[in-house]
Parts: sequence; structure tokens; C-alpha cells
Amino acid sequence: MNSQMRFRGYAGLIVLVMTIAGVGCGLSTADVEAQIKHNLPLGSSKQEVIKFLDAHGYEHSGGYKEALYYVKSRRLYASIDARSYSIFAAGKISVVFEFDRKDRLKSYKVSETFTGL
Repeated sequence: MNSQMRFRGYAGLIVLVMTIAGVGCGLSTADVEAQIKHNLPLGSSKQEVIKFLDAHGYEHSGGYKEALYYVKSRRLYASIDARSYSIFAAGKISVVFEFDRKDRLKSYKVSETFTGL
């Protein structure tokens, strides 16, 4: 086996391993947490959070239809495409924003979930 064929074999193996292991090009949970920390300090208004999510194109539960649910829970949910994916699963980053009675951000939680086979 010559060196060029061996190189192609190794290159193909590396691509296969990277695909199965889950190498993507979206955001990581650390990226999202850094964005929120930088742009949405605790005490930010609900409208500022919605404006931030809209500006980044992130799906969220801040629309008119979800308003009645928000009144009871004081939570707003966001879903963001994640960096992690493979041929078997795709990652989504979920963010739960919690607000106080004055509609000010009191906490948030960022987590990643996977869907697939």
C-alpha cells in the first residue's frame, strides 16, 4: 500500500469519527451563557429578554399565545440550535428564564438536550 492510499484511508477514518462523535458548527451552552451574561444582567425586564432572543433569531415562548401561561409560571423558554450533532442525534440548547413579580429577570438555566434515534 503506498503512502497516498494510506493517507486517504486515514483522512476518511478521521472524517467518519468526527461525524459520529458529533462535531457541528452551531453554538455551545458556554457560548449561550456568555451571551446572556453579557447582554442580560439579572434585573433585566421581560421585554429586554424577548428583544435579545428576537435579535438573535432564537425561538421562544414570549409570544401573545403563551402570555396566559407566563402569568402563572413567570417563566419564558427559549430553544437554540446547538453545536453538537452527529448522524445519530442533534443537540438543542434550552434556556429557562425566571422572572419576579415585577417581570424582572431573577435567574436563568441553560441546558443541552439531544434528539435522534
